[in-house]
Amino acid sequence: MIAELAAIAICIIAGVPVALAIDPRSRGALLLALSFLYGAGVVYFSMLLHPSLALIVIPLAVIAWRRRVAAAENLKPSPIDLITLLTAIGYATFATIARLWQWDFWAIWGLKARAFFEASGIDWAFLRGASSKFAHADYPLLVPVLYGFVADLRGAWSDRWLGVISVAFAIAVLLVVRSMTASEIHPHASAATTLAAAAFAFTPFVGLADLPLAAFATAAILFLQRDDDRNGALLLGIAANCKNEGLALIATVAIATLLTRPRRLLALWPALALAAPWQILRAMHGLRGDLLIGDVAARASARLATLAPLFAELARAWPLPLLCAATALAFAIAKPREVARVRFVIIVAVLQIAVYVVAYVITPRDVVWHIATSFGRLVSHVAIALIAAAGIAVGRTLERNVEAS
Repeated sequence: MIAELAAIAICIIAGVPVALAIDPRSRGALLLALSFLYGAGVVYFSMLLHPSLALIVIPLAVIAWRRRVAAAENLKPSPIDLITLLTAIGYATFATIARLWQWDFWAIWGLKARAFFEASGIDWAFLRGASSKFAHADYPLLVPVLYGFVADLRGAWSDRWLGVISVAFAIAVLLVVRSMTASEIHPHASAATTLAAAAFAFTPFVGLADLPLAAFATAAILFLQRDDDRNGALLLGIAANCKNEGLALIATVAIATLLTRPRRLLALWPALALAAPWQILRAMHGLRGDLLIGDVAARASARLATLAPLFAELARAWPLPLLCAATALAFAIAKPREVARVRFVIIVAVLQIAVYVVAYVITPRDVVWHIATSFGRLVSHVAIALIAAAGIAVGRTLERNVEAS
């Protein structure tokens, strides 16, 4: 576990100057979360060039931390935070009780990480080879590179404690939710919203890239919701380096921006800049996905002719029914003007889920199997941000009702 904790610490230290350079007002829990998220991005982009480059920013980080350590964030605690903390301890136990067990970890994320570690860098020959066809060679590499970084620190490959990385991403996204909702609503409401978000942050899919994507995506969406384009666009770009769905998220965020505040569309350019390197490298090495192979139009026509089974399977796919019911109830309780304040998040979430539905319409795989094995993970990409938005809308409504009475 020492190597995993060291990797997390290095990410945090590396990310501090980045977080403070982007927003010098970042404090406390939010600064800690952003430092880890940005630090993971620093490690990823550095490892694409040379592992030692990931350590360049440590002296700058120490200087920045010394200058900012006295300006701590003053989050008002709530008894509900204790429940979230206990839940986090339980999740940490679950995530580290044994070696990582998910098939996708063995076949995709862990396999690539081990190949990169043994090759002392990105193994392009492996990614281009026939043996990597099932490993989705076209997927971005942030998560495998991060796992390979852990192995570099250890000096040997081991997946026994890699679940600690998932725990770090889960805690980071909950700290973002807690900090950003605390500036909008009462501490108890903020804590309750964070506890609700934990249902999706503490995912059973330990070791996969869905949780890191959800962490970056949630932070990006919430920052953009409050017009912080610098943090939002950069985090959105890093999200696109976790999974291909992160690239789709850039498109859905762009559409939501056009619909809600079109003048801010150009501010999203850093997301494209950070997404571009992997897309260029992927094209250079001829790495293709399987979603668009074969006769896409024929598959889509056949499935569109019988949509009922598709939507029936989607409706049964956990946790979509819970998410829809909970957020619908929350937005029904909230005042319309408070719902309107978070409409950006709602639009992004709806559009992103719609993108996933389209993917199921054109998938070359058995659609029932594809939905059953992936939709629960995909929903989590936007679920946490949607829960945060619902919590803000309800919390502000309750506060206004109290003030009115």
